[in-house]
Amino acid sequence: MGYLITYDLRREGLGIYLKRIAVATPAEGIGRRALRLLVSHAFAELRPDLVWLGVHHNNERAQRAYKAVGFTNADISSFDRTAADPFVGPALEGDMVMQIRSNL
Repeated sequence: MGYLITYDLRREGLGIYLKRIAVATPAEGIGRRALRLLVSHAFAELRPDLVWLGVHHNNERAQRAYKAVGFTNADISSFDRTAADPFVGPALEGDMVMQIRSNL
Protein backbone atom coordinates (compact mmCIF):
# COMPACT_ATOMS: atom_id res chain seq x y z
CA MET A 1 0.00 0.00 0.00
CA GLY A 2 2.84 2.37 0.77
CA TYR A 3 5.47 3.39 3.27
CA LEU A 4 6.76 6.16 5.52
CA ILE A 5 10.39 6.98 6.24
CA THR A 6 10.99 8.81 9.50
CA TYR A 7 14.00 9.88 11.54
CA ASP A 8 14.02 10.05 15.32
CA LEU A 9 15.82 13.32 16.05
CA ARG A 10 14.61 13.77 19.63
CA ARG A 11 18.14 13.51 21.00
CA GLU A 12 19.12 16.49 18.84
CA GLY A 13 16.04 18.45 19.96
CA LEU A 14 14.46 18.14 16.50
CA GLY A 15 11.54 15.81 17.20
CA ILE A 16 10.46 13.28 14.60
CA TYR A 17 11.21 14.06 10.95
CA LEU A 18 9.10 12.58 8.16
CA LYS A 19 11.43 12.17 5.21
CA ARG A 20 9.04 10.47 2.80
CA ILE A 21 5.52 9.21 2.46
CA ALA A 22 4.57 7.16 -0.57
CA VAL A 23 1.38 5.33 -1.43
CA ALA A 24 0.59 2.99 -4.30
CA THR A 25 -2.74 4.64 -5.09
CA PRO A 26 -2.88 8.36 -4.36
CA ALA A 27 -6.15 10.21 -3.75
CA GLU A 28 -7.74 7.34 -1.80
CA GLY A 29 -6.94 8.68 1.69
CA ILE A 30 -4.34 6.01 2.47
CA GLY A 31 -1.53 8.52 2.92
CA ARG A 32 -3.63 10.74 5.16
CA ARG A 33 -4.62 7.79 7.34
CA ALA A 34 -1.00 6.65 7.56
CA LEU A 35 0.09 10.17 8.47
CA ARG A 36 -2.55 10.39 11.22
CA LEU A 37 -1.37 7.04 12.62
CA LEU A 38 2.25 8.20 12.53
CA VAL A 39 1.46 11.44 14.36
CA SER A 40 -0.72 9.64 16.91
CA HIS A 41 1.95 7.00 17.57
CA ALA A 42 4.73 9.59 17.76
CA PHE A 43 3.00 11.77 20.33
CA ALA A 44 1.55 8.91 22.40
CA GLU A 45 4.59 6.64 22.47
CA LEU A 46 7.70 8.67 21.57
CA ARG A 47 6.61 12.02 23.02
CA PRO A 48 8.54 14.43 20.79
CA ASP A 49 7.88 18.17 20.88
CA LEU A 50 7.02 18.08 17.21
CA VAL A 51 6.71 16.03 14.04
CA TRP A 52 7.88 17.88 10.94
CA LEU A 53 8.59 17.50 7.25
CA GLY A 54 9.73 19.34 4.17
CA VAL A 55 7.37 19.80 1.25
CA HIS A 56 7.95 21.56 -2.05
CA HIS A 57 6.21 24.92 -2.10
CA ASN A 58 4.44 24.00 -5.37
CA ASN A 59 3.06 20.70 -4.04
CA GLU A 60 -0.33 22.05 -3.00
CA ARG A 61 -1.95 18.61 -2.90
CA ALA A 62 0.52 17.37 -0.28
CA GLN A 63 0.23 20.60 1.68
CA ARG A 64 -3.57 20.19 1.83
CA ALA A 65 -3.15 16.62 3.10
CA TYR A 66 -0.67 17.70 5.77
CA LYS A 67 -2.91 20.59 6.86
CA ALA A 68 -5.90 18.22 7.10
CA VAL A 69 -3.93 16.19 9.65
CA GLY A 70 -3.00 19.33 11.63
CA PHE A 71 0.36 20.39 10.21
CA THR A 72 1.05 24.10 9.88
CA ASN A 73 3.77 26.07 8.13
CA ALA A 74 6.75 26.40 10.44
CA ASP A 75 8.00 29.81 11.43
CA ILE A 76 11.48 29.55 9.95
CA SER A 77 12.88 32.07 12.42
CA SER A 78 12.05 29.64 15.26
CA PHE A 79 12.98 26.47 13.37
CA ASP A 80 16.43 25.96 11.90
CA ARG A 81 16.01 23.27 9.23
CA THR A 82 19.75 23.19 8.56
CA ALA A 83 20.36 21.73 12.05
CA ALA A 84 18.89 18.46 10.75
CA ASP A 85 21.08 18.33 7.62
CA PRO A 86 23.83 16.12 9.15
CA PHE A 87 21.20 13.53 10.07
CA VAL A 88 18.73 13.57 7.17
CA GLY A 89 20.54 15.35 4.34
CA PRO A 90 20.05 18.89 3.06
CA ALA A 91 16.63 20.25 2.20
CA LEU A 92 15.74 20.44 -1.44
CA GLU A 93 15.64 23.90 -2.95
CA GLY A 94 12.06 25.16 -2.83
CA ASP A 95 11.10 23.08 0.20
CA MET A 96 9.13 24.60 3.01
CA VAL A 97 8.87 23.17 6.52
CA MET A 98 5.55 22.06 7.97
CA GLN A 99 5.14 20.87 11.54
CA ILE A 100 2.66 19.64 14.09
CA ARG A 101 3.44 20.27 17.74
CA SER A 102 2.55 18.19 20.76
CA ASN A 103 -0.36 19.34 22.91
CA LEU A 104 1.51 18.26 26.05
